[in-house]
Amino acid sequence: MKKYNLLIDGSSFNEGPNLFSLDFYLVRLIRGFYEDGVFQVFVLVKEKNQALMNELVGYDVPKILLNDENATTFGSRLDRLLGIIPFRKELKARGIDVVLKTDLFTCNYFFGRKYHQHMIVHDMFPYYRIEKSMRPVAYKFWRFFRRLLMNKVKYYITISEASRKELKRLEGKDSVVVHNSLAFDYSIEETEFDSVKDLHYILYVSRFEKYKNAETLIRAFASIKDKIKQTLYLKGDLSSPEDYQDLVKLVSDLNLGDRVIFDRQHRSEGEMRYLYTHADLFVHPSLQEGFGWTPIEAAVLKAPVIVSNIDVLKEVTCGKLPMFDPHSPDDLADKMIEVLNNPPSDETRNEVRDFYLNRYSLKNQIGRMTEVIIHNIEK
Repeated sequence: MKKYNLLIDGSSFNEGPNLFSLDFYLVRLIRGFYEDGVFQVFVLVKEKNQALMNELVGYDVPKILLNDENATTFGSRLDRLLGIIPFRKELKARGIDVVLKTDLFTCNYFFGRKYHQHMIVHDMFPYYRIEKSMRPVAYKFWRFFRRLLMNKVKYYITISEASRKELKRLEGKDSVVVHNSLAFDYSIEETEFDSVKDLHYILYVSRFEKYKNAETLIRAFASIKDKIKQTLYLKGDLSSPEDYQDLVKLVSDLNLGDRVIFDRQHRSEGEMRYLYTHADLFVHPSLQEGFGWTPIEAAVLKAPVIVSNIDVLKEVTCGKLPMFDPHSPDDLADKMIEVLNNPPSDETRNEVRDFYLNRYSLKNQIGRMTEVIIHNIEK
């Protein structure tokens, strides 16, 4: 069988130390395809970021390097639309057969159809953010431009049935579902830090955007705070400052200032492991998800976990975790009390951990993606 040459587009890879989940997702895919050995793997990456990528991947994978000049193609909409690629000679010299792009909204280049371009779609939430920020006419032009770009992509891979349906609804594109693997590095030892040392806490790990629904969690916590000893620990990031300020105000209005911690710092994987491992309860109240990494990560690290009963979390958690109505603070409060008073046994936690580690292993994800890509090349 021919060994195809696969280019993984890592042009959106960020400089450290403030890496995002999609950067770790990219690193995992590179490592998985490289170790699998079915493809000859190349990576497209900015020259200044190659050392960090090598460190995280663990291998010096062959690369096509972008310098500062050709990396700015991202800012040229005409170049993207026309498919002008400043490294076309490098693609030809390496005999690239197929390109894998790891995110619909952060990709810098669109390749010709002869490269069997595969696009991974995590979610379509940027559509809603952009629609909210634009005037209607401007949003229609933006949608038209996106559609022209997306027509350059030959194949789509989505990470859940929910993402598949949204892509089909918003852009009319068919896709194949390949579930994510877990991006967390479970070999890293936990790192204790002062703000949670000796603390009993209920943990939330997500953005502070409205659709992540921390508001309902805060209201539920307010209703039971006098019945429990735990603090509510809300771990987010620096995105969505307006939504974050609304949550801070809500905490103040409910007189919860001494029982709620907001953490927007960058945390190492060792610190995140400590957060998950020592939580009395992990709550994921989200109203929308593309996949939902964090409750799976928490469960693998054996924290008691409860999640909202939206369709995508039903799909991803496979009925292994208790669920609640994310629109009802009362239902969430009842479920929190129930699990805090009756936490799952070690045997149950181990069974859930092993199930998710197997189902969402990198080996399974790479194997399924390889099947899809080779099928599409050879059909």
